Amino acid sequence: MAKKGYSSNPVGTCGPGFDQNIVNKYHNNLSSWHWFCTCFLLAVGRFRWKNLPPKVDESLIERTLIMYGSALFWRNKITEYYYVTPSTNTDFDINGNPTHMRVDRWNKYHGKFNQTSAVLIFNDYLKEPFIAEIEYFVNKFTLIDKAKDINTKLQCKPKAIIGSMDNINSLNQMINNIETMNMPYLKIDTGMLEDLIKVQSIDLGKEIILKDLEEEVVALYHRYLTRLGYNNVNIVKKERLVTDEAQSNVEGILGIRDTSLLMRKKACKEINKLFGLNIDVEFVTYEELTGQNVSCETLEENLSEEEG
Repeated sequence: MAKKGYSSNPVGTCGPGFDQNIVNKYHNNLSSWHWFCTCFLLAVGRFRWKNLPPKVDESLIERTLIMYGSALFWRNKITEYYYVTPSTNTDFDINGNPTHMRVDRWNKYHGKFNQTSAVLIFNDYLKEPFIAEIEYFVNKFTLIDKAKDINTKLQCKPKAIIGSMDNINSLNQMINNIETMNMPYLKIDTGMLEDLIKVQSIDLGKEIILKDLEEEVVALYHRYLTRLGYNNVNIVKKERLVTDEAQSNVEGILGIRDTSLLMRKKACKEINKLFGLNIDVEFVTYEELTGQNVSCETLEENLSEEEG
């Protein structure tokens, strides 16, 4: 179910590491690369798969689901090992259930499967690749980063000079001396003095808006966490959330989370029935990682105490 326009080699499923096409796309812009890695890791680390058979990596399952929207779980009859791979061509019945799946791997393995020999895992109810969602947020984060860089650079050089090239070169030399901690001076020929007096400047100085842009990053970050189903509270909002608002926020997050979790749960049930395994999957929560029970209300109380 690869979406047209994306690399045929998914992230990390064509061998160790990232696919080179993905690396080349973002590496020329370190800001984009930083946000791509951040958003991708948050998406990959959402779920914990339990009791997986040997040689089946949970991160490979999640990477395949993100890139393709689905992942095929099957067993090699010769080696008796289980594998998770993209399904390059899938047929569905009238109810949308997969009937015939085909695997074409980078290591030249080819295989045909049906409902009695493999289980197709879907990323969520949409059954579409999630990588487009990641790229959407990466573009948003990168744009804000560029705005922050531009605002910072304008504080360093807030003037544009209008004059002859000789005068501009002389001024550039003086600015370079300042930046290298040398004595600033202007070396001017006698005939250039009158021209230098006529040099004009345009004010490019802008007020510092880095704080506002940083709040935009935080708001967008929490928006992305919500899209992934992570429980979070937007700390940019100054006033305390009322009970109804907090409840509505939690219900929206759980609604997003369940669309992904229930599809994985359904796949686990089918895999266990078909292969006699005991696989399960759960969404990673703060409580699971730390052993502490923290709710949205608790986070809001902590935030209010910090602001106070």
